[in-house]
Amino acid sequence: MRSTLISLCCSTILLLGWAGESFAGLVGYWPLDEGTGGQAIDSTGKGHNGAINGATWVTPGWDGQGGCLQFDGVDDRVEVPNAADLRFAANARYTLAAWVNWTTQPGHWSGVVTKGREIGNWYGIWLDGGNLWCFGHGGNNQLGSSAAASVWIHVVMVYDNGAKRIYLNGKLDNETYSSQTGDNAGDLWFGAAKGVTEFAPARIDDIRIYDHALTAQEVKALIPPKLKAYDPNPASGTTGVTAPLLQWTKGDTAVFHNVYFGTTPDLTEANLVAPRQPFAVYYHMLGLQPGTTYWWRVDEIEANGTIHQGNLWTFTTEPLAAWAPKPPDGAASLFPGTTLSWSPGKAALQHQVYFSDSLADVEAGAAGADQGKVTETKFSPGVLRASTTYSWRIDEVKADGGIEKGQVWTFTTADGVTNKIVRQWWTGIGGTAVSALTDSPDYPTNPTGSELLDVFEGPTDWADSYGTRMYGWLTPPESGDYTFWIAGDDASELWLSTDANPANAVVIARVVSWTDSQEWTKEAGQKSAAIKLQAGNKYFVQALQKEGSGGDNLAVSWQGPGIASQQVIKAEYVDTFALAALTAFSPNPANGPADAPQDGALSWSAGEKAARHDVYFGDDKTAIAVADSSSPLFKGQQAGTTFDAGDLEWGKTYFWRIDEVNPAEADSPWKGAVWSFTTANFIPVDNMESYTDDEGNRIYEFWIDGWTNGTGSTVGNIQAPFAERSIVHGGRQSMPMDYNNTKTPFYSEAETTFAPLQNWTTNGVTDLTVFFQGRIGNGAGTLYVAVEDSTGKVAVATNPDAAAVTLTTWTEWKVPLSSLTGVNLSRVKKMYIGVGDRKAPTAGGAGRIYIDDIRVSKP
Repeated sequence: MRSTLISLCCSTILLLGWAGESFAGLVGYWPLDEGTGGQAIDSTGKGHNGAINGATWVTPGWDGQGGCLQFDGVDDRVEVPNAADLRFAANARYTLAAWVNWTTQPGHWSGVVTKGREIGNWYGIWLDGGNLWCFGHGGNNQLGSSAAASVWIHVVMVYDNGAKRIYLNGKLDNETYSSQTGDNAGDLWFGAAKGVTEFAPARIDDIRIYDHALTAQEVKALIPPKLKAYDPNPASGTTGVTAPLLQWTKGDTAVFHNVYFGTTPDLTEANLVAPRQPFAVYYHMLGLQPGTTYWWRVDEIEANGTIHQGNLWTFTTEPLAAWAPKPPDGAASLFPGTTLSWSPGKAALQHQVYFSDSLADVEAGAAGADQGKVTETKFSPGVLRASTTYSWRIDEVKADGGIEKGQVWTFTTADGVTNKIVRQWWTGIGGTAVSALTDSPDYPTNPTGSELLDVFEGPTDWADSYGTRMYGWLTPPESGDYTFWIAGDDASELWLSTDANPANAVVIARVVSWTDSQEWTKEAGQKSAAIKLQAGNKYFVQALQKEGSGGDNLAVSWQGPGIASQQVIKAEYVDTFALAALTAFSPNPANGPADAPQDGALSWSAGEKAARHDVYFGDDKTAIAVADSSSPLFKGQQAGTTFDAGDLEWGKTYFWRIDEVNPAEADSPWKGAVWSFTTANFIPVDNMESYTDDEGNRIYEFWIDGWTNGTGSTVGNIQAPFAERSIVHGGRQSMPMDYNNTKTPFYSEAETTFAPLQNWTTNGVTDLTVFFQGRIGNGAGTLYVAVEDSTGKVAVATNPDAAAVTLTTWTEWKVPLSSLTGVNLSRVKKMYIGVGDRKAPTAGGAGRIYIDDIRVSKP
């Protein structure tokens, strides 16, 4: 976006300086000020307009005015067709420039302005996997400084007949020499790079390409002068400030500063505490009050008396009570071995801790919640129950014995799941040492994502610049000595506790550098000593891994009584909790999701002491919450942990509750939470979520491939996880299918059989919907689906896009049921997905596609 300098009473010199920025030699200029429409217009008039795919118009732009484009980092992009003047020889001179505001540090390669990435001889502006600015040039990349998130940065990359320079915010950041051609016939992309998954989570504005190398002065001229004070210290919004010292960076033309300071945002002349201050610093002599929010502003004064009113900044002083709890108040789905910590109140000598699963006891400071006094600002509550809400409070004890009562905070532990291993990951973290993960402010309570695994092994070659934690509570099958191994890339650690308490865990094996996947003997430290474990006891186990760049993997194996040979630990020996909840937990359908099956099949895990279960079900959340056994919403008391609610309406939200009952226990009953789900507005065929890595439930055992049907297909990854867990449309996994039509029978398909038969004629459904994704380098082949009924009649539908297998984003394919002629759709027995021509096969290509979320839908 081209900006017009707007400031009250700006000097003529500044206006002329900014207005005089050079537009000569622009090959393309995309201000991105349109605000609406599906094109990014090239303002040079040379016709390099770009088609917007997914990116959205947002405001404001880089200077707080106008607009820009926001990219989601998933599949958003702008595509500008190739043109001769966008191609540059090795001896050429050209410049790329853009304003960029990263939504988050992506931790993976992310394209800003890129050309020809799928071809070769590419060029452009990227962020690499370590969040470093990169002048990409074929395989010869020039790296700059690290990019910050949530702030606008002006980036310029200059190529001058082999001399390469990176400028950030008008200042030279890196300079090198590397002759490289940028003469390719690929398209120019914004917010991504074609042919690879290098999508940028960012706002991008004011993109320029020049046909010459800008000088340092010309680069600086692209950035207007800063007339306001900026970079306040303490930063605006800071909590816990103790000293009344305020600092800032002065505006480019300021010679004096008017400082306003007060306890409300409405600062008037009465709040002018330092008129015509000559220095960019102010000390509030009256001091600061504890736990108070202050507001301040600095107006910059030029030599001619022109005043530029500053932005409003704020900070809050250190309070008397404990503050900044970790985990934060209200946190949910937490690791059930969390250590509590907080920031101390002003002048606190000790900290009285109250902790309990009873909110009332913590509020009252009851004896049952009293955990005593500590001198450190942390407390380990020991092993916690799954699916349980805990309350805690810290009262600060002063030197004179006075008490500053604290706020009551709460958190809820994650749902307990049996026979699963938790995998969590944190993206956007550089380095290869495990400490880079554990020192992150987001570790351990704020992971980027998580999933449940069937084996103690993460994905291979998954991403760059991330850290992983996999954990669970291990129950050995027999008593005796066990040996453990860890393999990982990069550095990795294996921790095991002497019991169920995570606080007692120690490192028993580690990878110092890196290993290949399941390479157990590269380093001596990968193997633990023999460790004695007791059958039936639970032991906390976790693996930590830090990936820098390149390949990555993580796996843990063991051997001992009942485990005759070394093998990756299976989830049949691991739970996600040490202590089960007293209330019912792990509802199925899960709490809150849409698109649940309409069959009304409900199940849950029983609370630890439950003997029977009271079931409540209906469509009114409030009524379910207060219902008792006299209510029509009460469906009875039962011994089992499943309930059939009958056939349910499509697209409707239902609520249910399970109260756990045991007459022998004084605390019975244990009232459950209100769970909800919304039924799908379609017939679910296969969302690929039910498959695991356990033998008998693997994806290739349900989707039969060429190993059985003789075609060129292979379903699933060769090693676990067998379903795809990185490239997914919905949920946590999809079906990968390799095809090879270079040899007989020259077509590849996977088939699944429905038992019972499926009825695709109910509730006005009209289409068979399949979501698919391909790869840019896939060989030629036609994507098709086929449906077979109970009498063996088959109908085939082919995708109308001959290049469907090369599409690199998830694509919805709707097949009209009316086109599946000759098949009884009320008695569907089989479904096939393939590449090639099953009726008249001819030699074709090879590649891989991904399938997800197959359903029969309405218009």
